[in-house]
Amino acid sequence: MESCIHKGEEICAYELKDSSGIYQVERVEELKLAAARGELICRECGSKVYLAAGLIKEPYFAHYDLTGCEYSANRESEEALKGKRLLYHLLRTSFPEEELCTRYKLKNGLYCSFYLPFTDGKPMAVEFRLYNTGIDEFYIRDQYYREEGIIPVYILGYRVDKNDRQLSWYQNLIQKSMGYCAFLDAVLEKMYLKKSFYNRFEGKGRVRLLRKDYPVKELLLNRNGILSEEFMEECSKAEKAFALPEGIREDILENALRLVKEGQGHLVSEKYRDFIRERKLLR
Repeated sequence: MESCIHKGEEICAYELKDSSGIYQVERVEELKLAAARGELICRECGSKVYLAAGLIKEPYFAHYDLTGCEYSANRESEEALKGKRLLYHLLRTSFPEEELCTRYKLKNGLYCSFYLPFTDGKPMAVEFRLYNTGIDEFYIRDQYYREEGIIPVYILGYRVDKNDRQLSWYQNLIQKSMGYCAFLDAVLEKMYLKKSFYNRFEGKGRVRLLRKDYPVKELLLNRNGILSEEFMEECSKAEKAFALPEGIREDILENALRLVKEGQGHLVSEKYRDFIRERKLLR
């Protein structure tokens, strides 16, 4: 478990290491003593819990005895725990004065990894998953966020980022929702951002991907759910370059390409001949 209650205050295990992964040993000692006195309480079932904070594994809270507590049963991998710790510090750095909730229960009964209930604008839900959910669950979550006016930020584990030619169906859903895709490598502490562009020439679909990676420490999330303004600016330029500019019609362009291929380029206007040459469409 990533959090518990101590004397009425919620304590988050992600706070026990700094952004470099170094323990705050005095704070660990304080909570270890609190657990020995029976002062650490599960936020779900009210049972006593203890702090596990070794040098190899990520810190977490756990029940002394096996219980039917749903929170206790949800034991996550080291990769997931470290990924959430990295995201926790990213969010703390991005919004140092804002309330940050972990494992937040939504009104529809589902949970998100982090929740920021901004009082002066739209709240934000950040979800980190190592793998895809089912399409039905994604639609339930995304529709809920839209209806409630919540900005969603979906971050996936880097292992699902397998294709450099095209987004998967699930990644495409994420891009439609937030404008791009984000993949976190918790081991290397890097974030990979990806956006796909699509158009058609001669009845055939063409896809271009823009992909960049950043150290997590260098990123700041803004209030619109953007992890890198630089990346989005590059995406805007790439999209304009890849899309058909004003004055170039797809049907006329396809006909122009056909004529040039058939050796009748003299029938094509100079504007379309120049466009075909500049874009190297006949390679």
